[in-house]
Amino acid sequence: YSPDTKTNADCRKLLFNGVNIPLEDITQLLSLAPASVPLMKSAIEYASEKFGDYTLNDLATILKHVPVSGKKISSTQLTLAAEVEKLVSMGIFSDKSSSSTRLRDLVQHGRTTIINLRGVGPEVSEVVASRIVERIFEARKRDRIPPLMLVVEEAHNFCPQAGSTKVSSILRTVAAEGRKFGMGLLVVTQRPAKVDKNVLSQCNTQIILKVTNPLDLKAISSSIEGMTPGLEEEIQRLPIGYALITGGGLVFPIIVETRVRETKHGGEAVDIVKENIDKEKGDVEFRVV
Repeated sequence: YSPDTKTNADCRKLLFNGVNIPLEDITQLLSLAPASVPLMKSAIEYASEKFGDYTLNDLATILKHVPVSGKKISSTQLTLAAEVEKLVSMGIFSDKSSSSTRLRDLVQHGRTTIINLRGVGPEVSEVVASRIVERIFEARKRDRIPPLMLVVEEAHNFCPQAGSTKVSSILRTVAAEGRKFGMGLLVVTQRPAKVDKNVLSQCNTQIILKVTNPLDLKAISSSIEGMTPGLEEEIQRLPIGYALITGGGLVFPIIVETRVRETKHGGEAVDIVKENIDKEKGDVEFRVV
């Protein structure tokens, strides 16, 4: 699944239900200031009374043209209209409940589902991640979907140590409480120093490949009980394909060698020299023809 099926043509379109989004969700999506919440509440009540089932487009229209609080449309109301229109322009909310992506399609027993965010901007990625994680966590608490493992690639982009994103809060909650509801969390990053320590400290099992950056080593050391200078040196000397594993019921950390992958390598680096040579050959052949 992907919110951008033009860039990711082999993916199904990911769409969230944009009908009757409650005030709480809109407040979170737009990061509304407390002073703006009553105005948005009035707009939702007006839309619900006028349309019954309202969409984000309906809310934007009302905020632009109807004074929902007072006799005149305030600058704050126009700002809210622009924010709602920005949500609409992301193209991830459906105007029909029936066309939105169902949670039971995303989470199925024995099946891996990938949310491909290639080509998607940071702002849209945050909204997509927050909506998915929140929906899955709430559904899992009510036992509406099977137990699962949530894998977050490039975790430092979604739950950074410095600052926060729209998904930071729910990821901290899943890290702290997810396991008791049957929802595991696997965070993957090349920069552990940039990952929220509240999330990292909840990872009882750590699989560590070669790390040489002093800040990353310090972050790893602070999250592993019993880390010694000797282990830090081992981490810096690990060959390709070897990893240090801690936790998971292990009395002591162990070093393991991983087998060669059996699946396609989706993150392999581009061979720039080969790419340029192939391009030059193609240009020559084109000129000769």
